Amino acid sequence: MSCRCEDINVTVPVRSLAELQNVMSVVRVRINDGTLVEDLTHRDGPSSAGFDALVASAPYPDHISHNFKCSDCGRRFALSVETYHGAGGSWKPVSALPQSDL
Repeated sequence: MSCRCEDINVTVPVRSLAELQNVMSVVRVRINDGTLVEDLTHRDGPSSAGFDALVASAPYPDHISHNFKCSDCGRRFALSVETYHGAGGSWKPVSALPQSDL
């Protein structure tokens, strides 16, 4: 049986503002439907206000770095984008499913 996060368990390059906004929109939908929760353990710098504050802000900070996890399987994801110099970034899975204790 597959998890609800299977369709977002891909690396998506972010090379433009439009791509960033698209990724942010998908993440917002998945937070709202309960699939994703923001991982608040690694927040610092300009994006420390949280994802909700980021989505509501414009212009975006020079660097965006937010971590998420699937509320069902625990798979972890990261949105990391350098916006100031246009270096881009990505949405990507950063860990496999947690190992079960057998």
